[in-house]
Amino acid sequence: MTTLVDVNQVKAQQKQPTPGMLWGPRVDYSQLEDWYAPREISRFKDIPGGIDNLAMTTVDRFVFRGMNQEFEAVFKGYVRVARASATTDCWATSEVYTNMLDMQMTAETDVVGPIHVRINPNVLCAGQIMTPFNTREIGVESPAKNCRIAVAIYFDIPKMELTLFNKEPIMLCIDGITTMPPGGAHGIGRFHNVLPLYNLAEPDGSPIAWITKLDFIMGGYLTEAEGKAFRTQGETSDLLHN
Repeated sequence: MTTLVDVNQVKAQQKQPTPGMLWGPRVDYSQLEDWYAPREISRFKDIPGGIDNLAMTTVDRFVFRGMNQEFEAVFKGYVRVARASATTDCWATSEVYTNMLDMQMTAETDVVGPIHVRINPNVLCAGQIMTPFNTREIGVESPAKNCRIAVAIYFDIPKMELTLFNKEPIMLCIDGITTMPPGGAHGIGRFHNVLPLYNLAEPDGSPIAWITKLDFIMGGYLTEAEGKAFRTQGETSDLLHN
């Protein structure tokens, strides 16, 4: 008996992998369009749901087991974030849920050579944008919102033939945002003192490195060509590591 296969359905399933661990609500992005530059952004105004392709820069500090020095890595690249439509039509009361679909960032270091960052596909990296509760209580008409998203990362270090990953979330947080998305805003990676990193080849072993600090700048929209170039880079990287 011959079974017919719907090729489009198979492709759709491949484009939307199902992570094994959920760090928040899933955003259905199957009908959302990718947003690129040029794009106007207004203050204190929610916008329709979409997939934001944004530039990003992070400054991370690392310590490796057996090394007596802490070192800094400046990563540059992009993120692709699915952003659901707001839960209400009022900026002051609305909540917006997000999923980080892709991250491609690279840093050059003197200590361990280049480091490439990508999303861990086994974890749903989820977040939300909302008005702080204390601001809601006093009824501010156009409040600043807070943005947070929990991310799971692979750090590929070719010189060491090593891929590191985090078991605890890195909380990328931006407070006081007035635009959607928060392009140009400064944020920090929140964790308690240090964040352990584990060897992907020995996931049940002890941590072999730690992040001690993480700051970032969320940039503006990329052009369509820039966004697609980063996505192609990510697809190539996934093929190399699978």
